[in-house]
Amino acid sequence: MKKNYFYSSDELKKIGIKCGKNCNVHSSVIISNKKNLTLGNNVRIDSNCVFISAGKIKLENFIHVTPFCYLHSNLGNKIIIKSHAGLSSGVKIYTSVDDYSGKEYYSPFNEKIKKTNSQITINKYCIVGPNSIVVPGSKIGVGTVVGPFSYVNKLLDSWSIYSGFPLKKYSNRKKNFLKKVKIIENKKK
Repeated sequence: MKKNYFYSSDELKKIGIKCGKNCNVHSSVIISNKKNLTLGNNVRIDSNCVFISAGKIKLENFIHVTPFCYLHSNLGNKIIIKSHAGLSSGVKIYTSVDDYSGKEYYSPFNEKIKKTNSQITINKYCIVGPNSIVVPGSKIGVGTVVGPFSYVNKLLDSWSIYSGFPLKKYSNRKKNFLKKVKIIENKKK
């Protein structure tokens, strides 16, 4: 394995990853189940990310996943990141979390442990800020931004800016940048 190297779309296809054109995945990225990962066109995954994909993980087009992100899709669940979205450094996404209330023993050795499970969808034009955590029950609306160090555990309105723990809506997000989206898409055809 080469250090500080990005695998191209052709190389990714050879190792069993479904992907479109112009995909670049850093050589340090860990992918537990390559057949459950699907990448659209123009996807970049930076160094030291981890994809635990017992369930499906789908990244559409023009997606940037920055260093140290962790995506964990349990069996029977999915993580879907829609086009033109981005994950900042250290973002963690889980489709399943254990119950730590004390009612049951928490551990992979307890097959009866109660878990909260659901698909996670990060919609078009979303940005999830550094070191934020997204858990089951979350759906991030179109164009929404999540600020750094946030805990997302609910449905977020479209075109909004949220931040914190507990998560709070601060304002609406402007849409001015949408004018440039078509220009960027046309350049990459």
